[in-house]
Amino acid sequence: MEIDEQQQPPQEDDPFLAFVDYARSVLSPDDEWEGEGGGYETNDHGTETCAPGWSWIVSRILKTCITYSSGVTTAILLSDLSQDQDDDATLIAAQFCSDSFSSISLDEATTGVSYSLYARIESIESMEVQGVFGNVQRKEITLVDNDGVQLKFLLWESSIGSMLALDRPYIASSKESAVQTTSELCLEYGSATQLYLVPFVQQEQVYVPLTQNRYQGSKMISALNPTQGPKVSQVSLPCDSQGSIDFSDYPFRSFVIDLRDKMTSISLYGIVTDFSVKEIPQNLEVSWFENDAGASFVSLSCLPALLNSSCLQRLSRLSDLSHGSSCTYICRVRLDQVDQCHVSTRYSHVICGHVVNKMPNGVTECSFCHCNCDEVTRTFHLKITLADDSAKIFAWCTGQTATELLQISPDEFYEFPEDEQFMYPSSLENESFIVALVNSKREGCGGHGRTLETDTVSWEITRALRYE
Repeated sequence: MEIDEQQQPPQEDDPFLAFVDYARSVLSPDDEWEGEGGGYETNDHGTETCAPGWSWIVSRILKTCITYSSGVTTAILLSDLSQDQDDDATLIAAQFCSDSFSSISLDEATTGVSYSLYARIESIESMEVQGVFGNVQRKEITLVDNDGVQLKFLLWESSIGSMLALDRPYIASSKESAVQTTSELCLEYGSATQLYLVPFVQQEQVYVPLTQNRYQGSKMISALNPTQGPKVSQVSLPCDSQGSIDFSDYPFRSFVIDLRDKMTSISLYGIVTDFSVKEIPQNLEVSWFENDAGASFVSLSCLPALLNSSCLQRLSRLSDLSHGSSCTYICRVRLDQVDQCHVSTRYSHVICGHVVNKMPNGVTECSFCHCNCDEVTRTFHLKITLADDSAKIFAWCTGQTATELLQISPDEFYEFPEDEQFMYPSSLENESFIVALVNSKREGCGGHGRTLETDTVSWEITRALRYE
């Protein structure tokens, strides 16, 4: 797949990108870089915390749109975006943050009161204690809760992590446990205690320009010397043991020019200029496996929710369509001159949706994948006139979009006698639809979804929804 960012319209003209910026400003109203796409907030403890990353916001919006295929509203999207990120530490904190260290009472603990706690491991010391059957190794852990209160936690096995959640720890007297501490009590691993550890994650500093160029990319350079060149701000991003850096919380939108080796959780927003199974020697080639965690490709022009989500799109008139544009147009149209439409059925590859061809040797081959096809389905190929009060255009579509416009399945249509197939479209004259239109004949656009029948038709209908 080849992505071209040069053909992108300015960000202010793209309703989807505009909503991403709006959502970020709502989630981070005190963001000092508001309008620039990134920044930090300070929590009650004076610790800097990164606002939600651009990729994270985009992925949540797309996930919600896929879930609510009939359409979304601003309220639905913001409500979903405002929840805790689904990382281990946050989930554990939400479950075990009910009690603080200062709320623990030694007297109440002796009567059976239990506590659930969440704390940071500050230090661990090893001690050797004389037991009945010889010396026993134990760990003496200093914990700090969200209020900054410290307590000792005695652990008799080496289970060490960066964050520790304790469910029903044994509350013991510091004096009786021979713990060197100023507190009268300490925590001990008891028979009913459960521990939950969140492993330590190494952090790597990545230098980000303070002001991002929206049209040419952020030009992020990880090796940039912060003492030279433009003013920069440090963004701390997780880095695993293999050196892969997680950019899910990166505050800026990422561009192709920003990509470096070992970057993960990157979201790119651009125009697909070529989509094929062959290798592409120039520009950016993207490959992925859909069963990989987090790997996905979403075509906004084919997203069902887009048609009914006014917060993510802007209605256009047919007269607004530009042959040089690469954006998706959302229009309210009616079917016109249906007596001149062209309807046919053919077989397509179930996996990719492209037309299959019968080869001379009798084998069915996909025109896109170039492989033998065992799974095929009958599909429509439609060319039809769309009209509104400003103009008329001739457009084409296939598959589910054509089924939506014709309001009949390909198999049902195929069973009609030839004369009924010819007459059927006349019943659809002046039917109203909301459609998504893209210029599939623009320069640089791959033509793998096109056939000889549509080479002369510029506009493709990628989605359609009946409009009353």
